[in-house]
Amino acid sequence: MIKTYLITVLLLSGCMLQTASFKQGKASNEQYSKDEYQCELDARSLEKATDREQMQMFEKCMESKGYEAVR
Repeated sequence: MIKTYLITVLLLSGCMLQTASFKQGKASNEQYSKDEYQCELDARSLEKATDREQMQMFEKCMESKGYEAVR
């Protein structure tokens, strides 16, 4: 049972966009979460984009909202 769970988690983790981390700055946790969610939706809306292009779109979106990428 635990083995199945671990395999599932590992497989699903590959489906998420792997992006840079961002400094939250003066934004509240709620605002940061909203901005992050909206940028994720925007990036995934590019139907024919590669994962890398989606990641770049997400990062540009976050930066346009005033967040600084931490690499």
